[in-house]
Amino acid sequence: MNICIFGAGPGAMAMACYAKEMGHLVGLCELPDFQSNIEGFREKPTIRSVGLIAGWTHLEMVTTNARKALQWADIIIVVTHAGAHREIAHLCAAHVAGPKTVILCPSYVGGGWYLHREINKADPGSQISVVECSVLPFACRKTDYRTVSVHGLKRRFMVSTMGKNDADETTRLFTELFEDVIFSQHEFEAGLHETNFIIHSCIALLNSGYVHGDQEWTFYRQGLTVSIGKLIEAVDAERINLLKKLLLPQISLAQWFIDFYKEQGIKGKSVYKLLSEFKPFAGSPGPRSLTHRYFSEDIAYGLVPMSSLAANLKVRTPLTDGLIELASAICAIDFRSTGRYLGDFKSPDG
Repeated sequence: MNICIFGAGPGAMAMACYAKEMGHLVGLCELPDFQSNIEGFREKPTIRSVGLIAGWTHLEMVTTNARKALQWADIIIVVTHAGAHREIAHLCAAHVAGPKTVILCPSYVGGGWYLHREINKADPGSQISVVECSVLPFACRKTDYRTVSVHGLKRRFMVSTMGKNDADETTRLFTELFEDVIFSQHEFEAGLHETNFIIHSCIALLNSGYVHGDQEWTFYRQGLTVSIGKLIEAVDAERINLLKKLLLPQISLAQWFIDFYKEQGIKGKSVYKLLSEFKPFAGSPGPRSLTHRYFSEDIAYGLVPMSSLAANLKVRTPLTDGLIELASAICAIDFRSTGRYLGDFKSPDG
């Protein structure tokens, strides 16, 4: 298959290497505002990967021309900041003809529902199917403009599907790329099982001294403490209550990490033990700026939509709401205004 990957950050690079390893042709498409991310690939269109995915990946296409990339692609995988989802939805509506699949990886909370709605607003006759993934399947870091280090591979993550395309065909295409996934029947289920937005938000917000400091710091070794681990689990309990209200299975963050990484040796029962002692996470760097995606993405597209959905369904989330207010004050951004709003969703009981 021809696979167009939107984005050029570490996640997109890892996805390109993985898809190529699975035998597919791969191209990168970046939005024009971020074309500097792909300048290094124009002369030599190859990515070097090290770690759990190792080798050199040739790119069939490196472009900011969305029309060209989307018409070439059989499948589109979006691995960008969630703030780009609206622009990508409109590009897909304008340039994708016939039944194709767009995969959000990850979607954050409500990403697939939002992308599908925006595509159909722009093109009511669209035959695009949207698949949202609960997580990016890789733990990875960009070590230079051409090299990505993949130090973790997640297994058994969740996906939700939306759209008019043949559901069986969408499932077949997806499972050509990923095995051992859980298919949900609810449009919000996968996004509500995104594992990072609660963890990143809690650790980043409660380590503003490190964020503003003049030294590098490690996110899970220095930033995660026993007490912050307890906060993460308390916020996660609010997410679990929301899943209960939606009549969906409840899987804790701790259990997800055990499922993801048990073959790579993760051990423990608490969030603190699991994440602070997992060797592949030892060198994960902490953010050095309030513009980092742990603030701009995890709060705006994780905590905010979870809070707005919960409010609409009359589920109390005082800790989640408090984190949003704290982040808004620290970052001087009204995240409730800038983030993803899911108040349009209708509850199961009407």
